[in-house]
Amino acid sequence: MAVSVVSEKRLDLVAVGRAASVFGVKGWVKVQSFTEPHENILDYAPWWLKTRHGVKSFEVDEVKVRAQDILVHFKGLDDRDIARQFLPAEIAVDKSQFEDLGEGDFYWHQLVGLKVFSNFDGQQYALGVVTKLLETGANDVLVVDGKVESEPAVAQNRQQENLQEPQGSNQSTEQHSESPLPAFKRVEARERLIPYVPDMYVTQIDLAQGEIWVNWDPEF
Repeated sequence: MAVSVVSEKRLDLVAVGRAASVFGVKGWVKVQSFTEPHENILDYAPWWLKTRHGVKSFEVDEVKVRAQDILVHFKGLDDRDIARQFLPAEIAVDKSQFEDLGEGDFYWHQLVGLKVFSNFDGQQYALGVVTKLLETGANDVLVVDGKVESEPAVAQNRQQENLQEPQGSNQSTEQHSESPLPAFKRVEARERLIPYVPDMYVTQIDLAQGEIWVNWDPEF
């Protein structure tokens, strides 16, 4: 069996699925796809599996697409027990394989790690950071971890400017007094599930600033 092993630091990988478990006795593997539709994961090659033994490249030579998952067979991996040694593992592909999307469209990996802020009922709230997305029947869902502290880029930029200002600068103080920072209300530090519905709940995504703005009641 030919398997390429490299350091993950040399790759720019994006998770597209998960190799969950073995299926049958001939090394077939059950795959949970993160793509939509789920069979689109087969458009990418090679697959890099993030195993406990390191990041390894596998070639898919047989496929069976099912309603809820996908069964794959890796070239040269014909034994159930050997296949199990690599599982479970995240399936990733090189980011360079992704096509540019139109304005307003985003890949899941672009949203993970963004800070989430809510402008709800006249108040602003820092809700946390997107840790992952979930696919449901109606729409995707942002999983937001409120235990990760976050603040809007405008506040971070202001802090950086303050650090760079010479002491005793009256001009900078006057400028800042003309545009005070918004006051963010405290919220309970917990996980929140926010439907990814543009315009209704998700009002703005700014990749450059690393922010998502939503219209979401922080009590939910």
